[in-house]
Amino acid sequence: MKITSKIILCVAAIAMVSFFSACESEDYGSSSEKQYVHVDDIQINVESVDFVLGVSGTAAITPQLSPSTVTPQDLIWTSSNPSVVTVDNNGVLTAHSDGEAIITIASQDRSIVKTCKVAVSHIKLTTLKLNYDDYTLQEGGVMNLSVALQPANAYYQNIAWRTTNASVATVENGKVTAVRAGKVDIIASCLDGLEDTCHVTVKSNTENVIFNPYVKGEW
Repeated sequence: MKITSKIILCVAAIAMVSFFSACESEDYGSSSEKQYVHVDDIQINVESVDFVLGVSGTAAITPQLSPSTVTPQDLIWTSSNPSVVTVDNNGVLTAHSDGEAIITIASQDRSIVKTCKVAVSHIKLTTLKLNYDDYTLQEGGVMNLSVALQPANAYYQNIAWRTTNASVATVENGKVTAVRAGKVDIIASCLDGLEDTCHVTVKSNTENVIFNPYVKGEW
């Protein structure tokens, strides 16, 4: 009997602990949910925002809210085009790419809705110039092309390289390697639509090398 009583007491104790733990969990869950906040009015300080990538950084929409107890976190913030610009629960905007988006600020019941237009652009390259217009290589020879870009604060400065005939010469990050005799164009381009070309002639190793009388052993 004593053993049975002890078992019953243990089971009862475990049940009570489980009950209180469940209550605490429910209380915690309900407190973490966003509580409804009534909003009488939303006024925003801007109707449009212009971003320049790499220059503007971030910006914020600061609404005037009524009653004064309402905070930006109590509102619903959305972007119509998150690939262009995103907005957080504090109204902070972050630009990502060229384009336009509409930022919507609404009360939780959506009885009040305000919008702000955001336009994102970037400083474009105006000059892309290779260090050579023409170049001659022997088969197996290597040369390096470099690019001068203007302005220096242009946002997109990554260069794409391509060859018009990889069987004659290849290119990787501006390094040109001659493969076999022939003519080929090496082209550098950028996202802003600019490009420049170097005309490369590859000569066969069986062709006569230009005679240089000042090199010992050639005469």
